[in-house]
Amino acid sequence: MTGSHSDFIAEDALASPRGLIAPLDDEPWDETLWMELIARIEGGDDRKGGVIPVAGPDLLTIEVEGKTVPLYQRVAELLAAKQGLPAPSPGPNPLPEVAAAFKRRTGKKPAQLLPLLKKIMADLDPKPSDALRRLAEVRGFRLFISTTPDRLLEQAIDEVRFGGSKGAQSISFQLSKPDDLPRPFEELAPNEAVVVHPFGLLSIMPNSCVLSEEDLLEFCYQFHQADASLSRLLAALRSRPLLFLGGMWNDWVARFFLRNARPGRLEGVDICDYFVGGNFAEASLADFLRDFASPTLLSSRSSVAFIGALRDEWVRQFPPPKNEQAPPPPALMPRHALFLSYAHEDTEPVARIKAGLDRALREAGLEVEVWFDTAKLKAGDQWDMKILQNLKACLFFLPVVSRQTEQALHDRYFRKEWNLADAGTMNNSHTYEFIIPIAVDDPPHREVPPSFNAAQVTLLRDGEVSQDFAATLVEKVRRRLEGNHGR
Repeated sequence: MTGSHSDFIAEDALASPRGLIAPLDDEPWDETLWMELIARIEGGDDRKGGVIPVAGPDLLTIEVEGKTVPLYQRVAELLAAKQGLPAPSPGPNPLPEVAAAFKRRTGKKPAQLLPLLKKIMADLDPKPSDALRRLAEVRGFRLFISTTPDRLLEQAIDEVRFGGSKGAQSISFQLSKPDDLPRPFEELAPNEAVVVHPFGLLSIMPNSCVLSEEDLLEFCYQFHQADASLSRLLAALRSRPLLFLGGMWNDWVARFFLRNARPGRLEGVDICDYFVGGNFAEASLADFLRDFASPTLLSSRSSVAFIGALRDEWVRQFPPPKNEQAPPPPALMPRHALFLSYAHEDTEPVARIKAGLDRALREAGLEVEVWFDTAKLKAGDQWDMKILQNLKACLFFLPVVSRQTEQALHDRYFRKEWNLADAGTMNNSHTYEFIIPIAVDDPPHREVPPSFNAAQVTLLRDGEVSQDFAATLVEKVRRRLEGNHGR
């Protein structure tokens, strides 16, 4: 057992007139409370069912000289040491403290620390903690919120639910390009898992994630302004309980995030949220929640121990199938990807193209996925709608032409993609580059849409990516992400 549901919160707390469970470390959680939480998690098929966990930095740990320490404490210590700055205060995420010290000492923007921060993270190569894996084992969770700028929660989900295959979908909030859920919450398949990063993902690009307190203020402000762009995500948040695990950046962010996730004033909302561990037991925040968020349940117990107990209770009621991993969910392109479109006969050279471009983008410090659908869509799926969603989401469309595509003239999936991409160019300026054709064998390649002929086709024989093409594409991606063309 990783924890016991008898480890948490008092039985008589149910009698509290406001429903708030104050920190009572010496009392257990009542069995009824566990049953209610499990029932809410399991009720995800209901339009207002389901619980959304919000994972804080307390859940991420790393081993240092035989001791378990918070991951971001170690990252901040290394960052400070490499910059000759004072060691930060102990805590789950003291990066803003280091960013402020850097700004005061050098006068430079903290964003200049991002390349070094990304290298430190790559050198540490952290793995998902036991807490993240146990959270992933609660398979009733379909939508997760991660408050840290890493992909460790997605990795934990992939390991636990999909046998190491890539199955978790990742959505990152960016200041200029907010990403919404791929579909409404209630339409997510039972085996889907979507992780939302409202504070961004670590990249060398400025404004990619929260590093300083000023970044935090701006991300919160822009998130608040993004109602139209995040309609599906906000609809999910505003109608379902939130399970906050392991704290947030600070007291005021916790309040602001909760208010932003609710359709109106907190006093008038009858949704039972849960706050466990981290800074949620601080007196000022606890008093605020007691006074103005009346159905809230609050525990000052360890969020890690709580997750262990929750996982054990869930598995007791819903044992996972033995020796069976859930299949990955239907392929869905992440936003700002490179869209490789090809005939299935060319899978091998296209896989080499993907590997070469993945390597080039990774070495350039760009968090951009090179995407191609190995499964394609099944007959009867809504082809046009799904293809248009992918075309709208991607940075560039990379059709792969070959002798195979020259012969495949009728009723082929890739031709639907090509024709819709070609039609979409009519909405673009002639200076806006979107389609970048690639050939994997010698021309001529005549059976292509008109816009492909207008563009310069790059020959990558047998899918081998040249250094020149990789460098050119990396620069195009960098410019597009910086917003020079406004996609």
